[in-house]
Amino acid sequence: MSDEISAVLSSTSNKSAPGISSINYKLLKWAFAASPQRFLDLYNAALTLGYHPWKEALVVVIPKPNKPDYSLPKAYRPIALLECCGKVLEKIIACCVLHDVNSLQLIPTNQFGSRNYSSTVDAGLSIVHTAQAAICTGHVAALLLFDIQGFFNNINAEWAVQIFLDLGFPPSLCKWLCSFLSECRIRLCFNATTSDPFLVLHGTPQGSPLSPLLSAIYTSPLLKHLEALWTKRSLSLYVDDGAISALGPSYRHAVHMVAEGFEEVTSWLAQNGLHAEPEKTELIIFHPKHHVAFGAPIHRVGLCNPVIGEYLVKVSPTVRYLGMFLHHRLDWSGEVKIMACRAQSVFQALSIMGNSI
Repeated sequence: MSDEISAVLSSTSNKSAPGISSINYKLLKWAFAASPQRFLDLYNAALTLGYHPWKEALVVVIPKPNKPDYSLPKAYRPIALLECCGKVLEKIIACCVLHDVNSLQLIPTNQFGSRNYSSTVDAGLSIVHTAQAAICTGHVAALLLFDIQGFFNNINAEWAVQIFLDLGFPPSLCKWLCSFLSECRIRLCFNATTSDPFLVLHGTPQGSPLSPLLSAIYTSPLLKHLEALWTKRSLSLYVDDGAISALGPSYRHAVHMVAEGFEEVTSWLAQNGLHAEPEKTELIIFHPKHHVAFGAPIHRVGLCNPVIGEYLVKVSPTVRYLGMFLHHRLDWSGEVKIMACRAQSVFQALSIMGNSI
């Protein structure tokens, strides 16, 4: 355990652990260097007894940039500032769990992010490869993008612990995980005003090193189930961002398959306390250049969500997925212009900084 603590403290920075301030981080490194045995006894006791001692967090509500209406709760992002000692323990457990996930392949390959050698670029390339394969074989590919609303805040503790038990993790670790996810107390901080502490019965802190990996494992049963069940249709996830793709000989067939897949996914989400956000649902259709034989173009598609009901989604010529802009003809000129503008703005900002004192 001593080597794990040293490795975590050496790799931890303000950027990788936003809940630890620079002063607290330096004090924690100094305390461990001065008396490492105390930390070993404390962390070993927490894992042996299956109890997480640090259960209170300060949740700072931060406004999201460039939102049209800041009177809506969705225009803000809550970030949990956690106790330093607890955060180090969570990162140690996350490293151990990630090692088992990578070596034993506990998470399907179509769950991107939250693990090694899997990034947003890989998720985007997977979608582009599906679209290119459909076009080369003379098929239509429909892609439906959705977002799981409040993913971290709505994870069910009992279901998460059961998934870990089914994957073969030790009972002591599962007991600790149950303690980590249960009976947490938080205080909200907004505009320099802090609320009284109140109890939270479910969810994982958005700021914990363990939360992204825990969320990926939480949805792994869905991916495994659909991977064995679906044909000419697939689901990929990047934490809470989902993408359903389907192939078909016509517009109507491909869209119908992707709509059916979305209904299956949202049904599973509803059974586990989650649901997709309608405002962030997008649909795009990829097709060969000569598209007369694929039927009449479709402009709107009706989707069924068991939580919200039915609603219409417009078919867009361009969608944004994980920071990338996908065109229905796989034309990357728009993406190149956006990246060039970003690079130019960064260059101008650096020029201004270079001329200042």
